[in-house]
Amino acid sequence: MCLFVPKWLETFKRKNADLFTEVKVDLVTALCGGNIYITHLDDRVLKITVNPGEVIKPHDTKVIIGEGMPQYKRPFDKGNLYVVFEVEFPQPGWIETHKLALLEKVTESEKMGLQAKIKK
Repeated sequence: MCLFVPKWLETFKRKNADLFTEVKVDLVTALCGGNIYITHLDDRVLKITVNPGEVIKPHDTKVIIGEGMPQYKRPFDKGNLYVVFEVEFPQPGWIETHKLALLEKVTESEKMGLQAKIKK
């Protein structure tokens, strides 16, 4: 038996007219912002902008309206594209110990704000 799996199924999953895809995002882009590019089924490249200050968490989802599949008998009405983010975390030992102090200092105010919320 031979099973033919269309190449687009490796990247996209379909549910009715909606498409779903998972995209890997590096930690810096997830925390600081940047652009993520997705090649669509018709080879167009879609740009997703993560704004500075917007934090992408693992499994967060963004919806791109009208970038899904055409509706049955209504080819100009399209479903949506759901982009699920997988944040890539660094491997152990990725940073020198003395640089960790700088990272802790930068994130200290956020940590204090979180602790204040927990105490309430």
